[in-house]
Amino acid sequence: MKSKLNHLPQLRLLIPFIIGIISAVYYPLNQHYSILIFSSFFISFVVLSAIKKINSNYQIRWVFGLHIYVLFFLLGTILTQLKSHPVFNTGQNQHHLSNLNEQLIIGEIAEPPVKKDKIVKCVLAIKGTRTQEHWKNVEGKTIVFLEKDHLSETLNMGDYISFQPEFKDIPEPKNPLEFDYKKYLSFHLINQQTFLKTTNWTLLEHPETYNIYAFADLVRRKMIATLEQLGLTNNELGVASALILGYKNNIEAQLKSAYSSSGAMHVLAVSGLHVGIIFMIFNVLLKFLDKLKHGSYLKGILLLF
Repeated sequence: MKSKLNHLPQLRLLIPFIIGIISAVYYPLNQHYSILIFSSFFISFVVLSAIKKINSNYQIRWVFGLHIYVLFFLLGTILTQLKSHPVFNTGQNQHHLSNLNEQLIIGEIAEPPVKKDKIVKCVLAIKGTRTQEHWKNVEGKTIVFLEKDHLSETLNMGDYISFQPEFKDIPEPKNPLEFDYKKYLSFHLINQQTFLKTTNWTLLEHPETYNIYAFADLVRRKMIATLEQLGLTNNELGVASALILGYKNNIEAQLKSAYSSSGAMHVLAVSGLHVGIIFMIFNVLLKFLDKLKHGSYLKGILLLF
């Protein structure tokens, strides 16, 4: 095992880096302390490397290894803190999302909108903000709840909208052991949300740029429309869309609860793409069975399982 690791130095460096990311998520350290410790170890590593009597001494080579592991651990911690911190980069200045309130903002719908009873939920990638007479580039993500109307129902992935928000923090869990939706969204770099009435936002002209994700969403919507033309409606349409296309927004909450209670929720969570990937992986792993007599039949049975 040790000899294999010697041939994969990237893997040896990746392990402390991943541990640093996990540590930043569950046991966060003050960002200033992390940077200070990183700087101290980096300077120490450079100084030790410059001293010939030390860097040529084989018996204390572990000191350099320890420094490298600590540096990659802290690097994972610092990068995670920088990514998860709700700060938007505007090129020259940095603003907390709440500082963008009451300003005119332009954003792109980054995921397929989810239509609910009275609202349309959109994950928005903010592209720019207008302050006084100037536009500034802004990078960040947020959740926007739009009042449901004819216009909001026609929104698609890749559309651009402009709006004046009043951002609020994602609420904390209200009950012990409740699913921490706020932390879940923070993993996706989303920390705040806003609600917009019909009069608070405007649909802009669709940009003439190619977006592969928007194209994939368009194809999926056409395939769902094909399922509707074949006569599928309501729960049948929702289950078929989830199984075939991995689209679960058409499934009603009551049906989700029924699947969950029966222990079959995983059926809706696995799409045809996932099954296809797993099939190809095991097909390669079991290829040696083709060399055996009747081995192809045995492989087929195992792949079905």
